[in-house]
Amino acid sequence: MGKRVIKSVLRATKILDYIGNNENEVRLTKISNDLEINMSTLHSIIATLEKAGYISQNSNNHKYSLGKKLFELGKVYEGKISFTDLARPFLEKLADKFDETVQLGVLSADKVLYIDKVESKHSLRMTCQMGSKDELHSSATGKLLLAYLEEKEVDRLLNKKLEKYTENTITERKKLKKELEKIEKQGFALDKEESEIGLNCAAAPVKDNSGKVIAAIGISTPTSRVSEAKLMEIKDNLIKEASDLSDLLS
Repeated sequence: MGKRVIKSVLRATKILDYIGNNENEVRLTKISNDLEINMSTLHSIIATLEKAGYISQNSNNHKYSLGKKLFELGKVYEGKISFTDLARPFLEKLADKFDETVQLGVLSADKVLYIDKVESKHSLRMTCQMGSKDELHSSATGKLLLAYLEEKEVDRLLNKKLEKYTENTITERKKLKKELEKIEKQGFALDKEESEIGLNCAAAPVKDNSGKVIAAIGISTPTSRVSEAKLMEIKDNLIKEASDLSDLLS
C-alpha cells in the first residue's frame, strides 16, 4: 500500500515553490490562477503558511514572498551538510564516466591534502589515501591551488628545495611561476608525468560564493591507457563538474 499523501500539504509545498521561483512578490489572484487553486482554499493555506513564518505579506501592496523561517531552515540544512558531502556526487559522476581515480584536494600548509576520493576499478590505477598529502609544485592539483594564491603567498610556499621526482618535474621557480600564470588564465592544470612516470593528471578549481578557490578536483590517469585526446576530454568534463560544484556553493 502506498503512503497516504495529504493534498493540502502538497498544495502548500507547490505554493512555496511558486513564490520562491518568482523574482518578484506575487498576488493571491495570480497564485490562484497559475496553480488552479480556488481562492477559499488558497486563503486558508496562505494564512497557515504566514502564521508559521514560511511566507510574509508586504503590508503596502499585499503581495507575498518567502518568509524568514525558510531562510532559517536553509541555514540549518547548510550546516548539516559538509563540503565533502556536497562534492561527492560530482566526484562519482566523473569516476563513473571515465573509470579513473578522482580526488578532492585542498591546501594544507605547504602541501595538497586529499579529503575525498573515488578510485578507478581498473587493476592499474592511481591510489591515494584520504588524509594523504602531495607536493604542490609537482601535482596538477597542487599547481592549480598555487595558481590562485597571492604572489607573496606563492613565494612563501615555494621558499624551499623543490624535489625533482621525474625529468618533467618543474623545479625552477621562474619557470614554475610562468606555469602558474598559464593555469590561472586557462582555468585548469595538467601534470604530465611530473610526479611519477606513467601517470598524467588534470585538475580544475572549486570556488566558494566569493569566487575564492577553496579546493580542486583532480583526475589521475595512466599514460598507457589514456591518450592525449582522451586526457583533453577528461579535462573538459572535469572543468564542467568543478564549475557546477562551485555554482552549488554560491
